[in-house]
Amino acid sequence: MIRRTCFAVVVCLTILLGAGAWAAEEAVKIEYKFTPGEILRYKLVVDMNMAVQSNIEQNFQIPAMQIQMVAVMRMKTLGILPNGDAKVLTSIDSMKMKLGGVTQEVPPGDMPAVTMIMSPNGVVKQVGGLEQAGGMFAQMPFAELTNFAQYGAFPTKPLELGSTWVQNVQFPLGGTVRMQSQLTSANSKVGKYRVAEIEQHLNGNIDMDMPKLMFAPQGQGADAGVDMSMKGTVVSDSTLYFSVEQGKAVRTDGTGDVLMAMNISGGPANGQMRIAMDMKFEMFLLPGK
Repeated sequence: MIRRTCFAVVVCLTILLGAGAWAAEEAVKIEYKFTPGEILRYKLVVDMNMAVQSNIEQNFQIPAMQIQMVAVMRMKTLGILPNGDAKVLTSIDSMKMKLGGVTQEVPPGDMPAVTMIMSPNGVVKQVGGLEQAGGMFAQMPFAELTNFAQYGAFPTKPLELGSTWVQNVQFPLGGTVRMQSQLTSANSKVGKYRVAEIEQHLNGNIDMDMPKLMFAPQGQGADAGVDMSMKGTVVSDSTLYFSVEQGKAVRTDGTGDVLMAMNISGGPANGQMRIAMDMKFEMFLLPGK
């Protein structure tokens, strides 16, 4: 259960955590340029240190550990709607997790493909696909997940250098997140791309009651699961590098800190775990095949 719990936390934080030829003095409009059939592949690397204090029975004590997740994601534009929105299919090509010194391949089939309706400024209007998955993904609140995806959206008007914008959204399963973004450069370079740099500061409160079925043994119903709630805080600082000319994200990197209290009851282990995590992450566009 502990390994599955850690995996769920990493996925959620990754959900949390995991969004040119112009003159620097000109205002820039940051928006995605969708092309039907285009496939973009991104590599995501998350390194995390986790320390746990627990009053649960001895056999459920968790030593301090390092966690690494490496994944390759694929985004394919299926088509453009009459209003300019795009239908985008996001899937996982590969994923590895290193937890407590043990590396485990996560079968791509365990991570369901997700279809999104996405506007040029990054607003995710609809999310589909997770409802057909099993386990913890089947229990995700889809309306809240769609709402949370709004935090990476851009303003619809051109931005002057130094422009800032703030978004406040609900975190999936409970809590609030505030994202403050600022355009700090309009003419930087990452590899072959001319990019705009957007500094992003995220802070929020986590207050989640996890569905029992997320932690039930495989093949068993919710009654076999445990009651689990999490409360805490999350802070993250990152930089997004976005090609205005190409209309796509090229790279994002940053750091984050999480403090959380996890209460568990109704299973073989009952009590509280206090968890402190610090992480660094990067996601970058892979060369096209």
